[in-house]
Amino acid sequence: MAESNRKQAEIPASAEMINNPVGTACGFAIQLNRCLMFFTPGVPSEFKVMVEQEILPRLRQRFTLPDPPVCLRMTTFGRSESELAQSLNPLTLPPGVVMGYRSSMPIIELKLTGPADQRDAMLALWPEVRKVAGDSLIFEGTEGLPAQIARCLQERQLSLTLSEQFTGGLLALQLSRAGAPLLASEVVPAQEETLAQAARWAAERRINHFAGLALAVSGQENDHLNVALATRTAPSRCG
Repeated sequence: MAESNRKQAEIPASAEMINNPVGTACGFAIQLNRCLMFFTPGVPSEFKVMVEQEILPRLRQRFTLPDPPVCLRMTTFGRSESELAQSLNPLTLPPGVVMGYRSSMPIIELKLTGPADQRDAMLALWPEVRKVAGDSLIFEGTEGLPAQIARCLQERQLSLTLSEQFTGGLLALQLSRAGAPLLASEVVPAQEETLAQAARWAAERRINHFAGLALAVSGQENDHLNVALATRTAPSRCG
């Protein structure tokens, strides 16, 4: 252990050391009267591993822990939190179950959370939540939109090429990390471009790179953004 890290090994004499499998700073546990206290490093990734591999097993040995709560999630696009809440508030929730919202407009995540013994009732209610979300629903679960898109492309055996201005390579980065089948994506400087030009460029790019799909994202102009998707049939455009 490096000299600068030796202080990380200093724990109270009566404490039990808690191993840190992913870092140099150990944790420790102390019992004070009837209270069992655990101390861990503050790094979230280290804390999570220590809780799962070291702390929870110790707690299970001493106590009967309840089953973890159930959380059903769906992500919507384009509708406000207040609008969704107004439509969902009339729903009768099972005992102990709450509806939560996590907002990052225009994305809203809906979370139905409750005790494990209410799982069946929550699953029975979930179609009603899905019905309220309607066409604004983009995916369910925690997988994330890039992973959903990557899986859909793989299932349909489609490749994708990207030309990004406003997004500056962010789409390519996220889709690449999710394992999407990307071909020859590019980031180009922002320039004035009409919707028709973006659509034509997407269509040409798809053909030139032998891709199943081509997406062109223009630069932002007067709070307006042009996006064009070229498919194997005809280009799809939305402004």
